[in-house]
Formats: sequence, C-alpha cells, structure tokens
Amino acid sequence: MSSHANTTLWQVLAEDLLEAEDITNSKPLLAHYTSIQTIELMLRNDEIWLSNPLNMNDHQEVVGGLGFAMQALTESEKLRSAFDKPDEYRD
Repeated sequence: MSSHANTTLWQVLAEDLLEAEDITNSKPLLAHYTSIQTIELMLRNDEIWLSNPLNMNDHQEVVGGLGFAMQALTESEKLRSAFDKPDEYRD
C-alpha cells in the first residue's frame, strides 16, 4: 500500500477523533492502545501494523470487532476510496 493510501486510510479512521471536543463523551471509530513512542514510529515510518485477532483473549471483542470492521469496510465509500487500487481494498 502506498504512503498516500496509508495517510488517507488513517485520516478516514481517525476522522471522528479529530472532530471530537471531548473524547470521554464520544465513541471513536478506532481505538488503539499504544505508547507515544510507538505512535511516533508509526508516523515516522508511515506504517500501521495490526495484530491477528485470533490472538486476542476476549472472544466477544474479537467477534464484535470483526463484524463491525466488515460492515464498515463494505458500507463506507470513504474507506473504499482511501485505497489506491481496487485489489488493495478487496485484500
């Protein structure tokens, strides 16, 4: 995936966070638990790494998260257009 596609995808996923005045009173589309140093590396290297959901220990979180992700991917034109190539979106 290109640098542009990574940036665009990140912007789409974090869009609701940028508009939120108080994150404690809103539900973000994407929640990521990491350190500031890791976020810095993600931005510096233009990379986003995701863990295999099968390694998670909360079955309900895995099932719910995967269901939500599939729904978002199939229904969001913004997410679809964030990818440079149709085959990257399908993958």
